Amino acid sequence: MPIRIISPVSGEIVQANTVPNTVTVKAIADSNLNTDVRFKLNGTIVGIDRSATSITVNGFVEYQYQFNIPIPAAGIHSIEAEDINQSTVPVTVRSTDSISFELKLNEPKITLTETTTTLTKLVTATIVNRPTGALVRFSLNGTVLKEDSTSPFNVSVSSPGELKAELVVAGNVVEVATATLQISDIPTPTPTPTPTGPKGDKGEPGIQGIQGIQGIQGIQGIQGERGERGEPGAQGIQGERGAIGLTGATGATGERGLPGERGVQGAAGAAGINGIPGAIGLTGAQGATGLTGATGATGAPGVSAPGPKCHVMTITHTYNGNNLLQISTANIPSWKYLGFTATCHMSGPSNNWVIPPGGFANGTPPIPGNPNQVQTVNSSDYSLSAGSSAIQINFKAGAFNIGAVMTFKIMIWYDLA
Repeated sequence: MPIRIISPVSGEIVQANTVPNTVTVKAIADSNLNTDVRFKLNGTIVGIDRSATSITVNGFVEYQYQFNIPIPAAGIHSIEAEDINQSTVPVTVRSTDSISFELKLNEPKITLTETTTTLTKLVTATIVNRPTGALVRFSLNGTVLKEDSTSPFNVSVSSPGELKAELVVAGNVVEVATATLQISDIPTPTPTPTPTGPKGDKGEPGIQGIQGIQGIQGIQGIQGERGERGEPGAQGIQGERGAIGLTGATGATGERGLPGERGVQGAAGAAGINGIPGAIGLTGAQGATGLTGATGATGAPGVSAPGPKCHVMTITHTYNGNNLLQISTANIPSWKYLGFTATCHMSGPSNNWVIPPGGFANGTPPIPGNPNQVQTVNSSDYSLSAGSSAIQINFKAGAFNIGAVMTFKIMIWYDLA
């Protein structure tokens, strides 16, 4: 069964508040023997899952592989899952499945509400679709009052003006989430005047008054600079050794071995014992004299006298670059080859000749421009052999130019078969 991706579904829209956003990809394969699943994002390998989770669907066991893939940006992305065997070189890809989906970012939004007290106003920011790690920066008339990274996001304001709340992610302001609020004048309570009477006697010292109400919280200071990077942590303890893998599949049957050498021929059996001679038969009686027969027909000519025969052949051949020439001996019926002799002469223009390394047979080179010259060819430049139905002439490679005319006189010695 080919591998298939079951999550996410092709064409699905994944909503997220921030990027990178991790998407868990799940794929189903039909085996966990020599099987790993390799995952790709937009054609680039991002990871391999080497262990499967067994699940039962409709009575059948399937093997689920998964991998968490960080999606770096919004938009349409493609994911591939490959069923691979890493025990081969190169890696074998058994089957592949792919899907495409869209990652869509939710648009964040800030809403401001105010609560008035005696001498100040408390402003609270409510965030919808807050990106991970985002903070709220409050400023009044261009001056930063506070940066708040924990909920509830609020600030106390004691002066009128424009209060701005900005959403900041990784040091960058998210413009679509900026909100403003006009802070009106905060009235100061005025005491009501009363008629002044005659000054009374000095009273007794009064009882100490109760402690006054705690003052309004001061504006939060600007965030300090980031501290220096800490020292690297100690190396972790080595993990336990994994379980022994399953036994590999049985290898393919080897090729059939080569046949053994032929045995030594057995020794010849002993000759049989001669049989006992039979008894001589009795002499038969002489028959009567027969009648005189008719005169017989003339007999056929007698056969040739015994002994070897000679057949002479004269062959003229124009060299065409083929170094094998076969001459038929079909006109010698039922012959048994005994041997032959041959001589070869070559004639023609001097440009058809190739001077052999040992010179010409009689030591006289061809005369330039003489078309009628005749020269004995060195016997080392060709060789002859006999077949069942032909004489073969083998020319030495590079000894002759194409177009050279050669005349062979061949005397074949044979006997009747």
